[in-house]
Amino acid sequence: MFKRFVCSIISGCLLLGANAHAAVYRLIFESDSNEGAGVEVFQATYATFDDFLTNNIASQGFSSLDVNPNYSLVGMAYDGMYRLIFESDSNEGAGVEVFQATYATFDDFLTNNIASQGFSSLDVNPNYSLAGFAYEFDPIVSEVPLPAAGFLFLAGLAGLGLSRRNRM
Repeated sequence: MFKRFVCSIISGCLLLGANAHAAVYRLIFESDSNEGAGVEVFQATYATFDDFLTNNIASQGFSSLDVNPNYSLVGMAYDGMYRLIFESDSNEGAGVEVFQATYATFDDFLTNNIASQGFSSLDVNPNYSLAGFAYEFDPIVSEVPLPAAGFLFLAGLAGLGLSRRNRM
C-alpha cells in the first residue's frame, strides 16, 4: 500500500540547557501512487518507543502535502525545524535531484505551510538511492561550578579550628 516509510526519531527526551523537552516518535508514510494533497502523506505519532513497537498510536492523520509524482519522500529530521528531504525518482543530476522543504512546526507540516524550500547540489550516484535522513545532536554538557560547596567546606574547617582553640 505504501511505497516506504520514514521514521523520524526525535529522541525520547532532549536535554537542552537546563530544560528537558519531551519528544515523540513519528512515522511518515508516502502512498505508492500519486494520490494528491490530503491523502498522499500519512503520519502516525507515538509517545514512546515501546508504543511504536506495540503500535499504540497517540495521534495520526494525513498531511496536506502533495508530493511531486517524480519525487519520493526520503525522510524527516528535527533540528528546531522540521526538515523533509525528497529525491528524484530518476537520475536528474546535481541541482534538481534532491529537494528539501522546511516547516517551523509539525502542524505546519500537516497543513503544508512551508517556511523554506529549495534544491540541494547533491548528486546521488545513479546506482544508489537515499534511504534516510537524520539529524544527530551531541548535547553540550558543561560542568556546573559549585562555589557554595567550596565555601561551606572552608567554613566548616575554620569552625572546627575555632572550636578546638576554644577548648584549649
